[in-house]
Amino acid sequence: MSNLDATKMKVQRILAENLNGVELTEAGFTVRNGTTRAFITCSERDNGNRTYVRVQVPLLMQVRPSPELFEYIAFHAAEYMFGTVHLMQPADDGTSILMFEHTLLGDYLDEEELLSVVFGLAQVGDEIDEELQAKFGGKRFHED
Repeated sequence: MSNLDATKMKVQRILAENLNGVELTEAGFTVRNGTTRAFITCSERDNGNRTYVRVQVPLLMQVRPSPELFEYIAFHAAEYMFGTVHLMQPADDGTSILMFEHTLLGDYLDEEELLSVVFGLAQVGDEIDEELQAKFGGKRFHED
C-alpha cells in the first residue's frame, strides 16, 4: 500500500468515526457545516515520500475582485488559529472564489489534529461568510 493510500484510508476512518454527513467526492471527502462546506483532500509530494491533507472551505463564490477585497486579504489572511484566506484565480467571467484553507502533513497525522482543523475551518467559515458577503458580494456555498 502506498503512503498516499494509507493516508486516505486514515483520513476516511477519522472522518467517518467522528462526523455525521461525510460524503465521498472524486478528490476526497466533504462535510457540510451551516452555510459552508469543508473539502478534505490528500496528495503526495517528493516522489511519494510525503503526504499532505488539505482542508478547504470556500467562503464566497462568484465574488468580484476589488481593492477592498485585496486589502481585506492582505490584512486578515493569517489572523486565524488554523487556516489562511486567499483568493483563487479569476474564472472566465471575472469572478473568483474566496477560500479558507489549511494543509497538514499526512505522514504523522493524528485524529485530534485533523478534527481540530476541519472543525475550526468549518466553524469560522460559517461564522464569517455572511459578514464577508455583505462587504464583498458573491455567494455563500449554501444559501439555505
